[in-house]
Amino acid sequence: GMVFQRYSLFPHLNVRDNIAFPLAIRKLNAAETAKRVDAMLKLVQLEKFAHRKPSQMSGGQQQRVAIARALVYEPRILLMDEPLGALDKKLREDLQDELRQLHRRLGITIVYVTHDQEEAMRLSQRIAIFSHGKIVGLGTGYDLYQNPPNAFVASFLGNSNFLRIKASSNGAGSFEGHPVAIRLTPGLTASQDALIMVRPEKALALTAEQAAREPLPAGWNEVSAKVGEVLFLGESQTCHVVTAGGTELTVKALSAAGMPMQPGDSVKVRWAVADACIYTEWAESDLSKSAGAH
Repeated sequence: GMVFQRYSLFPHLNVRDNIAFPLAIRKLNAAETAKRVDAMLKLVQLEKFAHRKPSQMSGGQQQRVAIARALVYEPRILLMDEPLGALDKKLREDLQDELRQLHRRLGITIVYVTHDQEEAMRLSQRIAIFSHGKIVGLGTGYDLYQNPPNAFVASFLGNSNFLRIKASSNGAGSFEGHPVAIRLTPGLTASQDALIMVRPEKALALTAEQAAREPLPAGWNEVSAKVGEVLFLGESQTCHVVTAGGTELTVKALSAAGMPMQPGDSVKVRWAVADACIYTEWAESDLSKSAGAH
């Protein structure tokens, strides 16, 4: 089965007949065809539009018809080219849930192309990340997010903070002239340039008073910065800061935890050495997708 990015519906057929088409060419009986089409119309919430032509519908509605047409005959392999991009968030999430359930029920293979990293994490058992036609990351969403194999994957899947360091030994380096501890990294040599990658939710931003009350734990790093902006995002908050050397960093915390700081405040940003990945090879383009890149 194939769901195209640009719908590719039959313009002379109404919604019901478009969805029924794969069953008609398979010569399924009328009763079973009607039952399956009704189920698909309910799934994509288009019961009231069953007799409309594609030209009488919005782009999002047409894409829902295309999804129903591909699912109605329960194919063994389903290819989907960014099929939910035109839908609103709630309907997109509902269809994502239905696709996961269909996959579990039928055991079919679904190859799903998307640029939406949250959608990839929500739907997949395995993710392949492509760059210039080559797979640069392959694994579960958890593995690729927690331990990205390279800076491009780190910047593409989720938000990342990147700090440029100069290694002084394997296990230590300097960031903007200040010493930092790093993971032991195979092949890392003294005086070599490297990147530290820290996820925003793995970093902490503390006011000067908080930092004075809470000594830096063993196995953690700390850098000084100034707050640029604090954003409330419902269940979470993000704090954008800039170090003295101009490196932009983002810290994320649950709203319940609170962020008692304002733009212009001096803060200490902390992260655990174990939570930071080290990269010795990267391209500037690898970092361009990350909000934390500088």
